[in-house]
Amino acid sequence: MPRIEVSREDFVLFAGATGGVGQLVVSKLLEKGLSVRILTRNAQKAAEIFNQKVEIAVGDIRKPNTLPAAMSNITCIISCTGTTAFPSARWEFDSPPNMIEWGLALFDLDQ
Repeated sequence: MPRIEVSREDFVLFAGATGGVGQLVVSKLLEKGLSVRILTRNAQKAAEIFNQKVEIAVGDIRKPNTLPAAMSNITCIISCTGTTAFPSARWEFDSPPNMIEWGLALFDLDQ
């Protein structure tokens, strides 16, 4: 996979920053000295999480008319909407395969 170079002059728009994965990724971007603007539905929550380390734009990815204001001077966009850093059973719609099923799949014994 090719490496994408991002410089400190780049301005990253980040959707999903207040979620678990988003918080982790934004912290890494800030560690690298990048400027980050987050797109959030809840400015108060974002302010509490990021303590004035990011620029906050209020908007919703499901409402296109809220997005243009967040786009000014943006060079990169990252979205972690719909992700979770803390997997739980509520996201498991199918049970994981057991050891026998893994063996059957690995050795293709069903055919």
